[in-house]
Amino acid sequence: MSASLLFAETSLLVAESSLTDGGTAVDALIWSFVAMVSAVVAACAGAVLLPPKRVTALFLAFSSGLLISLLCFDLMRVALEIGGIGPALTGFFLYSKLLDDLAILCEKSV
Repeated sequence: MSASLLFAETSLLVAESSLTDGGTAVDALIWSFVAMVSAVVAACAGAVLLPPKRVTALFLAFSSGLLISLLCFDLMRVALEIGGIGPALTGFFLYSKLLDDLAILCEKSV
């Protein structure tokens, strides 16, 4: 089964095709800045407000879900097109293992 068949239905979710065709360097710069600023603001708010562990866990679970969605719907398609099914799945599972190991390491250090 080709990558285009696997991800054909995901292109239907985007109303404007220019959103999936890539952008300019300026677009990347703007969105990188937005992501960076929001991460810094969130880190400062977390350091000052000291939210309960339950709230922190909620936000971490939400952000990890977003990253998994990004991998499955955007980056995996590109990996399949460039490298094929073997390298794409190998990279996906190695990255999953890395994240799991890092989570265990962080849990032990707390």
